[in-house]
Amino acid sequence: ERLSLAELADFVDYSPVGTAMYHMRNEGWTPDTHFLALLYDDLTPAEIAAWGVQCWYDMEDAGNLGLDNHSTNHLTNNNGVAFAVGKVGNAADSDYDVVSYLSSTNAGFSLTNTSFTLAAWVKAESFHPNRQYVFNKLDTVAGATGYALRVDSTSGTAKLQFLVGNGGITTLDHPTTPLVGTWYFLCARFDLSTQLMHLRVNATDATPLSHPHGLGNDSGITFTMGSWNGGDFSWDGLIDEAALWSRALSDSEVTTLYNDGTGRTWPLP
Repeated sequence: ERLSLAELADFVDYSPVGTAMYHMRNEGWTPDTHFLALLYDDLTPAEIAAWGVQCWYDMEDAGNLGLDNHSTNHLTNNNGVAFAVGKVGNAADSDYDVVSYLSSTNAGFSLTNTSFTLAAWVKAESFHPNRQYVFNKLDTVAGATGYALRVDSTSGTAKLQFLVGNGGITTLDHPTTPLVGTWYFLCARFDLSTQLMHLRVNATDATPLSHPHGLGNDSGITFTMGSWNGGDFSWDGLIDEAALWSRALSDSEVTTLYNDGTGRTWPLP
């Protein structure tokens, strides 16, 4: 008989010490997707990609754009993040001039010394000659701790960047030059077991970059979507189907989320 996702989650959470599932849940192991599909009666790739989700925001509720569709990591709407047509259904629309963004101090966003994945669809309405943050839980002043996903236009050309910090920041640039008015699928991963950072834009991967320092304690840093540290370097544009995992997704799982450019929403089928 096929396991439900709830039963499977219980099995993973309470697997005995030393089993493969225990290692995956507690030590960042990422077993091959095909092996897992065989083990769990041909679970679909989308069902497998759902494991380890901390939060997912489909941005479909105009009155509560920060609603976590998966758990209780809800976000606060600061300065009037707007509601707009998105990549899949609707999206959050952050405004650079009024510094509108979503935020939370919930412990679910703290990923100290673990693997993790960030993903979202984004469409910029403008780029400014500074740095504009899609996700941020990075304090560049107090010990350079945490993580962020942003566009850096300080050189005059927009660059998509993934940052991880623990006493020093490692920055992974993507070769794609983003354009205003175009939807992009962003997926940033840090694999603690290999100490590698990965960044995919649509179906194209940047060359992985080593970050041998782990992820520092970011518990005192507010998580923001659409700004840096709650007020500066704001995103100007749309963010849709944003999600966070407490593990590094496999390449095939990221491909499943991209879904040939059409994206996916929660719950994953």
